[in-house]
Amino acid sequence: MNLKKKLQFFFKFFFRGIFKIIYGKIYYIENADNVYISLVNSLGIINFFNEKYRVYKINNGRVYTDNVSNVAIISGDKIVKNASYQQIKGELKDASHNITLEIGTPRIKKYYKGRVLSLAQGASGHTNYCHWLLDILPKITSVFPGRSAASLDIKLFLFVKSLTISMSLYIVISMVHLLRRMDSSL
Repeated sequence: MNLKKKLQFFFKFFFRGIFKIIYGKIYYIENADNVYISLVNSLGIINFFNEKYRVYKINNGRVYTDNVSNVAIISGDKIVKNASYQQIKGELKDASHNITLEIGTPRIKKYYKGRVLSLAQGASGHTNYCHWLLDILPKITSVFPGRSAASLDIKLFLFVKSLTISMSLYIVISMVHLLRRMDSSL
């Protein structure tokens, strides 16, 4: 191992340890506390496993992603089993394989007041237009049916690197704002 690799390893090991001390260890259990699950009843919107999407409501929860293959939805110090996503060597694995169980959450926390809608998807959602169209956009639109557009108070966080994806997101957000104005004027 050359010097540069050794320094990188030490740096990561050291700072992951510091963040574990600050934020604590993440644990895997079958049922995390404080998690409420509801099915999305939009016709024709199903996930990869031919099931309806689920919305997880977690009070004071947090989201961690490495922007590559792991997304951890965390309640307290426990990973939420079916909401967390990990892809290892091209294969979807259950939450017991999530990297946060090993390294913790080595990023500075950002706090947001109010509702937060996380559509974290690893790398595919912010650079791959096909994934954007077939996975992320249906998730965004599934949040709105059956609800008053004016009643939505949601912060949406996506890390978008593609101009085409940014443009389509702008169109969707513009339509939502238009629906809010129409709904509030009635």
